[in-house]
Amino acid sequence: MKRLLVAVLLSASAAAFAAPPRPFDEASLAGIRRQLDGRPFILALWSIHCAPCREELPRLQALARRYPTVPVVFVAADPPEAHGDVERLWQAMAMDGPPGWAFAHDYLERLRFRIDPDWFGELPRTYFHAADHTSRAHSGVVDLQQTEAWLSAVSAAP
Repeated sequence: MKRLLVAVLLSASAAAFAAPPRPFDEASLAGIRRQLDGRPFILALWSIHCAPCREELPRLQALARRYPTVPVVFVAADPPEAHGDVERLWQAMAMDGPPGWAFAHDYLERLRFRIDPDWFGELPRTYFHAADHTSRAHSGVVDLQQTEAWLSAVSAAP
């Protein structure tokens, strides 16, 4: 009985702190760039259906904790009907904070094109934005040593 009560309290507590992902639409990336003007950041795109993403997300978040001056913006490339699953997977993976963003509508191709006309939907997809917001794209799981080297370089830059 005691274990059941603890389990219920933990799940209620997790649900109380859960926040839905923010809707990511055609204007969101421009807004993020404005908000982070002059600062480098990583844009990490993932999906609930992407097994390699489940490997990459916790690693990127661990690097974000080590380099807190360089934000990592997580965006689930899943349509609105999957946002509940996005939240549940985020919590199941014990990721910090809310899940960030998720695609705002079902016209996924339009959102992908707005992010990068050369992106065809492969995941994970990561963009390394320099302070001037020029970006370098990477498809597939990122190399952690290269990512850490990039984070170290841009966080040390004036």
